Amino acid sequence: MRFWVARHVFFCNMTLVANARVNMTSIARPEAGFFQMSLVKGGQKVGIRIWYGQPLEPDTREVMDRSLSWNAECNGRHIDFDRVWPQCVGDPISEDDYRYYAEGTAWAIEHEPDDPRANPGRRTDWLTAPEPF
Repeated sequence: MRFWVARHVFFCNMTLVANARVNMTSIARPEAGFFQMSLVKGGQKVGIRIWYGQPLEPDTREVMDRSLSWNAECNGRHIDFDRVWPQCVGDPISEDDYRYYAEGTAWAIEHEPDDPRANPGRRTDWLTAPEPF
């Protein structure tokens, strides 16, 4: 009986490892898309957009006349690509979810500057954070 259980666990684990290898994104080669992650431990989740192309001008959001490169945005604002890649790879999201994060941050910056969404690079202090409702 013990042999069967040990063998069953071994093959189940091998199946999980094989499935992980098939679904795993290579971190050596960046991938365009939308992801979520926390910028700091204990911080709010943020939406990350990654694309390959010309960078956007931060103030006007127009395409700059620069060479092609990997670019990243955090909730609609430019962020250094090396700060988010490859940490964000494990948690892809849809474009709608990314827009939800970006709109929530824009609203918080304008209307509620003490809200944790307004400062995604800072750890959330739940003792001083405003109530969510």
